[in-house]
Amino acid sequence: MKLIATIALSFMLALAGSALAEDYENAVSATRRGEFAGAFKLLKPLAEKGDARAQADVGAMYLTGKGVAANPKEALKWLRLAADHGNASAQFNLGTMYLEGQVVMRDYKEAMKWNLLAAGQGLAAAQVNIASMYYDGVGVAQDYKEAAKWLRLAAEQGDADAQLNLGNMYVAGQGVERDLLRGRFRWARPKRRRCGTCRQSHCRRKTSPRLKPWSRAARNRSSRTATELRGNAPSICAVS
Repeated sequence: MKLIATIALSFMLALAGSALAEDYENAVSATRRGEFAGAFKLLKPLAEKGDARAQADVGAMYLTGKGVAANPKEALKWLRLAADHGNASAQFNLGTMYLEGQVVMRDYKEAMKWNLLAAGQGLAAAQVNIASMYYDGVGVAQDYKEAAKWLRLAAEQGDADAQLNLGNMYVAGQGVERDLLRGRFRWARPKRRRCGTCRQSHCRRKTSPRLKPWSRAARNRSSRTATELRGNAPSICAVS
């Protein structure tokens, strides 16, 4: 009797999980059509049930005002919940908020903590954030070698911002042996950008507004301005 009850419960849980997954996919489809308000209506209940992806998306939508009125406090609440559940996109956005002092007080220790967690999951945008902190000596001792290390990790994933800035470092000989050929032709010519969330080069997701520029010092020294980092957008990708 107990075994039958356990099997029945497992079946009910499977059905519930399937329904949640379907709702999330419907939200993805809605964002592809630009129906952010409709997507938010689907995502909010999922977030309230503990779905980390939905929590990250709801937080991002509150932050940007897409599909719902902008509400920084609600954004922080949902992003923190998602980040605590291990969502890399939320960890990156939370880390960037601490880095820039947006919504929260600037806190470089917290910024590094959350960006490291996201970077450890392979999120290129977080790796670039860490590189920028080492490059400028923000919250950590300035270390061009560490900056180059993190940029290389992101560049190898196809991140155009990282490729451009790593190329500039090779040209300048900062943290790496000066190599004009490598700097100009390997890294300074970015490949097609990959999405920072799904890491697919064919993703058409637009991720603006963006939270943080690369490095102010690097940008001033470069003849070509590096584009700003992506962030703040819902982690729902418009993959064709």
